[in-house]
Amino acid sequence: MAFARFLHRAGLPVVSPADDVAERPIQTRRGVVTFWPLVASTGRKIDWPALGRVLRRIHSLRPPDELLSLWDPLGRVEARLEAYRSRPEARAEYVRLLSAACSWGRRTIDRSAPSVLVHGDPTNVIMTAGGVVLIDFDLCGLGPALWDVASVTVRHRRFGLSRSDLQGFYAGYRFDSAASCGLKDLVRLRELLDSSFALGAAPGGSSAVDHELEIRMGALRDPTDRRRWTPLDP
Repeated sequence: MAFARFLHRAGLPVVSPADDVAERPIQTRRGVVTFWPLVASTGRKIDWPALGRVLRRIHSLRPPDELLSLWDPLGRVEARLEAYRSRPEARAEYVRLLSAACSWGRRTIDRSAPSVLVHGDPTNVIMTAGGVVLIDFDLCGLGPALWDVASVTVRHRRFGLSRSDLQGFYAGYRFDSAASCGLKDLVRLRELLDSSFALGAAPGGSSAVDHELEIRMGALRDPTDRRRWTPLDP
């Protein structure tokens, strides 16, 4: 909530909390609740060059001193892996693959570029009459700027975003993929996060989810695997 307010005050197109309803999270018996205004979508496809420009502006901001960073993709993976490991249907091979990938990921993060403000999950966008509006800030905080770029790159690599839309995003961000030395590892790290999402997508067991999980594990077995992934409903 603080991250969204900060970006909103800086003039960025983000959804800011509905402070007139509740300025702080409310604890309920079913979890923590926060309130946000309803944003009307036009239904248009994402303006990828505009999103690139917005993310570049976010990355250029000086982080506030009191910011609590939620950017911890490997923490998410490790928590999902721990929950999966305790299930009777857990496959030992998947546990080994993800454990090894987490160890690699920790070394990668230690070598990554200095941290800036990142959205963390920048394809969470609503297209309004006024243009792009960013939502969902549960991975926001301090991280490598290329993490947000990698997240969009994975949208192309795994989820069907066209090459022209990806290039439009790169142009809006002013990103030169040929000159970047850090994108490849962050793309793999983002794919690790998205692979782990499938671990808990259907705790009761689902053949479709099991099939999707097997496909995503293929990317951990073989870095050259380029099969398309299917989005999963949480």
